[in-house]
Amino acid sequence: MSLHTDERPWLTAAATVAFLVGVVALTEATPRSVLPIAVLFGGTALWNVVEAAVDTPKGSNWVVFGGLVACVGGLLALVDGSVLLGAAVVAAGLWFVADGATTVLYAPATERPAFLSGIDEDSGEAMRRMGTLRTVYQRLEAADSPVTPAELAADLELTEQRAADALSYLETQNRVEKEDAGYRVQPPRWGRFDPVVRFLVWVPRRLLRPVSRVRRGRAD
Repeated sequence: MSLHTDERPWLTAAATVAFLVGVVALTEATPRSVLPIAVLFGGTALWNVVEAAVDTPKGSNWVVFGGLVACVGGLLALVDGSVLLGAAVVAAGLWFVADGATTVLYAPATERPAFLSGIDEDSGEAMRRMGTLRTVYQRLEAADSPVTPAELAADLELTEQRAADALSYLETQNRVEKEDAGYRVQPPRWGRFDPVVRFLVWVPRRLLRPVSRVRRGRAD
């Protein structure tokens, strides 16, 4: 996966260089002052060229992005004298490197949920799947009793397998729970503050995911 979608990476790389040269030539900026920006954007453009020519593993883009961010942080500290800001940027970059590296090492061993398989990131398929999840959840939310995959498929004009996959995925996200042969919306444990609590719980888990991947020997 690229840092951003780019069908003509060489053209983008050339345009990046031209832009940075223009900034120095037409403004009071010095090559030294634009060096952090040049490293980030220039490095991204060059990586897109590499990705266009080589089949890179999932997660490698975050390793490169994190390395570039860490370099920018180092330049902020050394060139601009912004030591605290530079250190914070370096720390953020190293986290991206760790997240990407553990993805490269352990993601291939992770089984992707059936509902998310076959999604093409360059198409609208991902958005359609998310729309299906939202529709399924809203249908369960309006139901007075558990809904089976067959009932859900008939109501929403889905295949029974697609309905079952969507329900299974929502169950892994703790949004619905199975009851007998059907599913129902999982009642919020924290009432109207439930989304906030879920987010606060998610943040440290996401930050520690590289560590948990190493400990478990697989991706979360």
